[in-house]
Amino acid sequence: MYGTTIEYWELLLAPLYLLIPIALIFFFPKASERKWFALGMSARLGGAVFYTLIYLFYCQGGDTIAYYATAVPFVNMLAQDPFTGLELLFSSYSVENYSRFNPDTGYPLGYIYSEQDTFMVSRVITPFLFFGFNSYLLGSILIATFSFFGPWKLFQLFLTLAPNAKRIALISALFFPSVVFWGSGIFKDTITYASLCYLVYGFYHTVIRQNISVWRIIFSLITVYFILTIKPYVFLAMLPGALIWYFFRSIQGIQNAFIRIGIIPFIFAISIGLFALTYSYIGE
Repeated sequence: MYGTTIEYWELLLAPLYLLIPIALIFFFPKASERKWFALGMSARLGGAVFYTLIYLFYCQGGDTIAYYATAVPFVNMLAQDPFTGLELLFSSYSVENYSRFNPDTGYPLGYIYSEQDTFMVSRVITPFLFFGFNSYLLGSILIATFSFFGPWKLFQLFLTLAPNAKRIALISALFFPSVVFWGSGIFKDTITYASLCYLVYGFYHTVIRQNISVWRIIFSLITVYFILTIKPYVFLAMLPGALIWYFFRSIQGIQNAFIRIGIIPFIFAISIGLFALTYSYIGE
């Protein structure tokens, strides 16, 4: 199976790929935040390398290898026939689509390709593997690098809401051990966690602060799509808190204390109703 070892050429290229996060450290964050960006990015890359070693040399399998093995034929198809590769990548599973692969490209794993949630993981990681030359290690470095922007935005949001709680913000957004491991590489959790982090950030600025940015809205909609496709219950878990957050901030503008307190039960009722409607739509 693909990705069950690390070859010498991957180790030789790894330092070059690490130049990408290093460059981001110097050019992306503000100077006052560069230290925390560097530490958070280092933790994310360390988690990616650690899980790579665990799954390649200890577990020698698992869902992460299956996602990878399903993505590799799409990478090969993109190299062999870019138009067909793009068409297959953005199409759902069918017997006809599966038959378009060949021995030179390899064949995706049927049980991953045929399920919408698992295929979405392989679909998302395909561009990273394309630029990583089908290397599990190099692809993981790229995925860890770019998925870090979600937690980083959440950290910035925490600092906005509680400037004096930097230590708590750092641990909860960037350095929580289980998140660093499971949220760094070729896992469902990497995509959904990074998406959720950015969605919370986008929700605050767009809905709570009403600071409209077209790009922020677009990225937020993409994260909603990823979450609903891969792990819809994550969206359901977030929704009640988001509704209460929005309504609570709205009633703060009401000057009359009696009205402000009296409206709270209605806010909870509306929140429960909206949650029930959403659950009935995506609950299955």
